[in-house]
Formats: sequence, C-alpha cells, structure tokens
Amino acid sequence: MQTTLSDVYALLILSFSVLSVLLLLVLVFLLKISYRLNRLELRNASLQEDVTAEVATVTKTSSREEASEFEKFLEEDGKRRMLSKREQAADFRDWRKQRGVTWGKDTP
Repeated sequence: MQTTLSDVYALLILSFSVLSVLLLLVLVFLLKISYRLNRLELRNASLQEDVTAEVATVTKTSSREEASEFEKFLEEDGKRRMLSKREQAADFRDWRKQRGVTWGKDTP
C-alpha cells in the first residue's frame, strides 16, 4: 500500500486540526484556572481585611482599658508619677496582682 501525496496532505490537515483542538482545550483550562485563582485571591483579601479590622478593634479596646487601669493606678498615689518608668511598671504589676487582675502569664 503506497501513500499518495493527497493522503499525506489529509493526514497533515487532520493532525493540525486535532492539535489545534487540544491547544484550544488547554487554553480554556488555563483561563478557567486563572479565573478561579483570582476569585480565591479576592476572597482571601477580603477575609484578611475583616480579620485585620477585628484585631485592630480588639487591640484598641484592650489598650484603652489598660491605659485607664494605669491611670487609676497613678491617681491612687501621686508619688507614683515621680517614679521612673521601670519602677512604675513594676509597681503597676504588683498593683494588678493585688487586685487579682492579671495578663494571663502572671497566674499560677
């Protein structure tokens, strides 16, 4: 069985068409993956914004509470304001222990 020139052309056309269909499928698959990846990135970014906002709110609230506790501590005894920062911090820790208010690591 001999192959003629027309048979070779037919095989070439068939192989190019199959190859082009495969390339088209790969392109569609890659575009689909890209779309899904973008959606995941957007979802992740929005979740991170929510978490960041929540952490900022909690941090701001807790720092205000600690600042007000420290102000109470300083107002109880006017001499405490004259102490160095290190001495104020040490006395403040003791004051919190006496009141039963701890940061968690001070608990036995």
